[in-house]
Amino acid sequence: MKYPENLTMTSRWPVTAFFAIYLLLGLFIYKDFGIYYDDHWARENGVVNGIYIAGEIAPSVLEGKNYCPECPTLAEYVDGDHGPIFELVPTFLEWLFEVKDLQKVFQLRHLCTFLLFYVSTIFFYLLLKERFRNTLLALTGTAMLIVSPRIFAESFYNSKDLPFLSLSVISTYTLVLFLKNRNYKTAIWHALASALAIDLRLLGLIFPALTAGFSFLNLNLFRKDGEPLQEAFKRVSFYGLLLLGFMIVFWPYLWEKPYIRFPQVVARSSAFPWPGQMLFMGEAIPATNLPWHYLPTWFFITTPVLYSVLFVLGLLFLLRQTFWPRFSLYRNLKEQQDWIMAGLFLIPVLAAILLNLVLYDGWRHLYFIYPPFIYLAVLGFHTLYRKFSSLPYKQTGKMLRTGLVAILLLYMGNLAFWMVKNHPHQNVYFSIYKDDRVRQKFELDYWGLAYKQGLEFVVKDSDKPAINVYVANLPGRTNQFSLPPKQRKRLVYVDHISKADYFLTEYRWHPKDYPLQKEVYQIKVDDIKIFSVFKLDKTYKSLETHVY
Repeated sequence: MKYPENLTMTSRWPVTAFFAIYLLLGLFIYKDFGIYYDDHWARENGVVNGIYIAGEIAPSVLEGKNYCPECPTLAEYVDGDHGPIFELVPTFLEWLFEVKDLQKVFQLRHLCTFLLFYVSTIFFYLLLKERFRNTLLALTGTAMLIVSPRIFAESFYNSKDLPFLSLSVISTYTLVLFLKNRNYKTAIWHALASALAIDLRLLGLIFPALTAGFSFLNLNLFRKDGEPLQEAFKRVSFYGLLLLGFMIVFWPYLWEKPYIRFPQVVARSSAFPWPGQMLFMGEAIPATNLPWHYLPTWFFITTPVLYSVLFVLGLLFLLRQTFWPRFSLYRNLKEQQDWIMAGLFLIPVLAAILLNLVLYDGWRHLYFIYPPFIYLAVLGFHTLYRKFSSLPYKQTGKMLRTGLVAILLLYMGNLAFWMVKNHPHQNVYFSIYKDDRVRQKFELDYWGLAYKQGLEFVVKDSDKPAINVYVANLPGRTNQFSLPPKQRKRLVYVDHISKADYFLTEYRWHPKDYPLQKEVYQIKVDDIKIFSVFKLDKTYKSLETHVY
């Protein structure tokens, strides 16, 4: 692809400026987001594992400390087999800097989540640069990843799905280098990255599978420029042994009898029976009985439409280059990288649909397919731009290229404006729904993040030293720790609405309006109401809520 000289940008300063601005933005806004539904449980995972590690390696660290008196031991911990590799980072930082107040603790956790995602955007840029050899196009693709409302918001607090997305990007880059350079140095880095991804979530097993698969396809048995079987076997075996070693080292649960515990983890993970129900297309459905179109529907309605169009074009172009003029899965390293990214998107999606995997809260369990999705969208843009460049009528081609670039930039600019306008509630972005009727069809703020702003309003609105508060769901309680201690102490959580001064709700499991009159605060995204605060000026004897 040959861009005009002014679009190639060989200087490093635009790249440095891009990532510096993004880092500063993140550092400026990371405190704006609330505490998500599982934040406290995720932190507990880090603390339990941290205590176990300290007890095994450096018991003196625990002397005179009582980090979590109510926490079970790792052997007794019900989620002991949940990979803690990311959760350990904020835990150890919390201990190192002696962070005591829970507001600061959760802010530290959110900062760590953002910083890991930030690092992954650099690796994503490197992936795009490796493929397209164009700085501007690589920066544009990276900006598309960042200017994706739901991913942007979740990159500041979701310590489950976003760290796995981040480690998946890094593992993909090391995989590309491993297949390209074919040496033991790249094997070491790829084994480390793959192990960290697996230790966070077992879906990371896709990376050793792809490593073995593409190493096999790259043998000289199939390709003239391929690798001898003996050399490939040595290198892949070296990678596999390191992978196993790193997996055990960074997963404390596997320190004892890993040959027994790891199969147990796999068995439990493949049959996780979450019993909850979700609102999907206006119906409450169990997570264990999803329709086949649950994942495609959620993905489409929460992903920018233009990105989806470019993705389809990119996938079609990839299939065309594979089957025409004659079949060849890939002819060079660039096309091999295209298929790696396509595999990282298609394999999990098809597996989720065909195996009827348990999913809930939209498609968050598969957020890691989003960078490959953006990659293929960039491929679609790149190929279309190149097609326009090859038109026989140069002026027409130039106009079409200019129009294509303008459409993408204007679309991304509009998305960025939307994100600023609706900050910090980008997690409730819908690509095709803009009015309140969607509240009757799909889950909105299922993480309960808006309780932060709701509680901030309550402590400002009331002059009482003790404010009786009734909340619809658990995040209404945990988000008290998003407030400073002085304000937090004024909140008194009551167990019945008849005792409350204020009722706060994010409408999860209750999409209909409440029969309450005095709504004093609400949060809207577009025209979709996602949160309400009601001031209770009379006694209500009953109210249907879903507290647990």
